[in-house]
Amino acid sequence: MDRTQYFEDDQRQRRLDAKRATIKDWVDQGSRAVADGDWLQVGLILRDVLLPELGASRRDYPRYNHVLQGTDETWTPDALQTVSKHIDRYLTAAQQGTLTRRQTQRLIDAFESAVSIAAVDGLIDSTLVSEVPAWEYEHQVGVRHYSPTSAADKEPQLIDPDPDAELKATLVTGGQGSGKSTFVETLVEDRIARGHVVVDLLDFVKSENAMYDIEQRQTVLNDIREDMGLDLGFEDHNPPSVEVYAPLTDGLATSKVPFNTETEEYVLKPFTIPASELTYRQLVMLLPHSTRTQENYLKSAHQKLSQTGEDWTLRDIARVVRNETNAGETVADRIERALQTAQETGYIRDQDDDHTLNWSEVASDPSTIASFTIHMVRESADQKVIASYLLDSLYEYRKGLIQQRKLQESDTLTVVMRELHKIVPRSKSEQDSVATIESYMIDTMSDLLALTRHVDMEIIADTQKFKQQLSSDVSGMFHRVFAFSGQKPDVREVFKTRVDDTGPAETVAQFEPGECAMVSGAGYVMPISTAPPRSHHLDTGGDGDGLSARVAFLDHEEFVDAPWSSTVPPHLAFSDQPNNPAEIFCERWLTTVKDRQQHEFKQEITDAYNAWATANDYETMSHQAVHTTVKNYFDTIEDARLTHPEKGKATPAIRKLKLTYTAPDEPDEGGDMGYVT
Repeated sequence: MDRTQYFEDDQRQRRLDAKRATIKDWVDQGSRAVADGDWLQVGLILRDVLLPELGASRRDYPRYNHVLQGTDETWTPDALQTVSKHIDRYLTAAQQGTLTRRQTQRLIDAFESAVSIAAVDGLIDSTLVSEVPAWEYEHQVGVRHYSPTSAADKEPQLIDPDPDAELKATLVTGGQGSGKSTFVETLVEDRIARGHVVVDLLDFVKSENAMYDIEQRQTVLNDIREDMGLDLGFEDHNPPSVEVYAPLTDGLATSKVPFNTETEEYVLKPFTIPASELTYRQLVMLLPHSTRTQENYLKSAHQKLSQTGEDWTLRDIARVVRNETNAGETVADRIERALQTAQETGYIRDQDDDHTLNWSEVASDPSTIASFTIHMVRESADQKVIASYLLDSLYEYRKGLIQQRKLQESDTLTVVMRELHKIVPRSKSEQDSVATIESYMIDTMSDLLALTRHVDMEIIADTQKFKQQLSSDVSGMFHRVFAFSGQKPDVREVFKTRVDDTGPAETVAQFEPGECAMVSGAGYVMPISTAPPRSHHLDTGGDGDGLSARVAFLDHEEFVDAPWSSTVPPHLAFSDQPNNPAEIFCERWLTTVKDRQQHEFKQEITDAYNAWATANDYETMSHQAVHTTVKNYFDTIEDARLTHPEKGKATPAIRKLKLTYTAPDEPDEGGDMGYVT
């Protein structure tokens, strides 16, 4: 080879290398623009770089057809031709934000087809991989989509599988129907394969966590698994056992529950909470209308009894408040009545009760999932008390293993929490009593997230509206967030709080069901197409609730009457009724709120009390007697004279108080069941 030929070849190679570098760089930038939904940038890259550099014309298409046929690469020559011909029209629409969905897809197809041409021409890595498996610890949980020139691992771990790696707190967020709860169940199956003990701790609505042992029945979800090359059902995997736990309340005692005719055992197990295991915070949560003064007496009584180291009951708390503190008779009577109301819910017992929750039995077997449901608990305040107790007691159980030097002998614990926004909301209730409970729950959850790594415990939670519904004190403590489609402000907040880059939020907000981005302080991975679980995911439209689905799908399960009673055992029952029935009325049908504009007229409260008393065989009372009781019962209310909408004149009223009792049309039809307006 002569000197001239050498330099010509060298210059040609240099130009080719430069062209390859240019194509590779702009393909990467274009892939990021597609992921971010920056359609103007995608169009500019096509017009100014890829189309001129590639120089492909329609007469070249048959060659590309031949090479790309049968591959997984995108090749849509019609889209490429249309966009090439009308590129300026696409750029104008992208700049004005008027691209239609069809135009957007055509632009994506044109870009990906140009990338395929570059691969065929050897300008970028010809071993293109646009989809690669996405793994957690043991299982593929979906498919991760890469830009064509990415140098990243082709089987990416979404989590560090090293046994010594720190456990991550994982939050899955998205709108209704986005696929978030389905993905939570996929993550749970991965943890089972890892050997974790799984406790699915919070289900508020339909026992959707009761079906981990039932094969997937939804055809569309099985089709997605098959498309990803994943096996179906439990043919090659032993399903876990499932034990469903519910608090022993009247809602459970009067229900029908699944019964396994083969083992002759009830699928659902009731549990009760010993009063002596309640924290002071939870004790106050049980008494939502208590005042600061009354809480101080409760705190003193709780401390006195806890220091004995012995079992005690709610009756004991009432006794200590009355006899061993400075509480007056009126305060002691009110506290006793409130404790009696709490006792009558059925789930507060003592340590000797047959159904006392025992974590050493519940959370010790990796082959059995313990699923807790509180959807049969009628009062929201009771749901929050139970949720708080479950969190606290489970953490204390794990901490006890450290003190006993048994933690290293125990399996890692995974705790699943569904609809987290229901217990740690961003905006607290206007009702003081509920807002107090919510504040306690936020503190409890924050403490738990901060301390889980010390007790070899991870949390997987899901929530709907990340910004609008979930407490920022709690959401900020999760190490990584899987963001599914949802409202843009919520998705934007996920990216803002993790990577300070809201660019991808608009794209993620419009993801198809089952697609998500994983966002953490280290950056984000997107898009990920998630795999449905092997086990059945509740179809709310056809299955009803999880317990009904079990009976429908399993031949060896049937519904029978619950055999348990929520009646308070005699040794726990409060024997004396309060002397003042107006206190009972205050406890049940009046509540304080923060809003000073909310008010009730005094005469209407008196009328409501006397209607209730008549319907329930209590003594009617004078206007003065009723309001003496109301004033003693509530510390934060304000007397006022406000214009009555019907009378048109100033009328005695009480601010910051809400009446929730409506008298029945006929006394014998309403009884004690006046309804909330």
